[in-house]
Amino acid sequence: MKKNLAILLAAVLMCGLLAGCEASPAAVIPADSPYIGTWEATRATASGEETDAKEALGEMFIFTLKADGTATVTAEDEVSEGTWSISSDGVNLRMKDAKKDLKFKSEDGTLVMSVLGCKIYFEKK
Repeated sequence: MKKNLAILLAAVLMCGLLAGCEASPAAVIPADSPYIGTWEATRATASGEETDAKEALGEMFIFTLKADGTATVTAEDEVSEGTWSISSDGVNLRMKDAKKDLKFKSEDGTLVMSVLGCKIYFEKK
């Protein structure tokens, strides 16, 4: 089951990061935003099963949200650039070559990305 979870989560993340189109312009971010900083995937859940993010993804997934509205994502030892904005319940992250935003909901001091019934939890470093 953990192998299936890892394959599903890796596929979802790669689809979100690699689909092509232009990034949106940088948003205005309040200087005291709690979202500014570096966030690291720490755990993942699917079908009621929880696992360590490294085990599920087979790699580290880290993103940095900067005060100027720009962002960097590191996955599979590759760094991608993008922009981010604050949403009503968290943040939206738009990678330079992505068609869709990655949406993260704020939950108890973490950011959570939900895709196809799977959740990936990110903690601020």
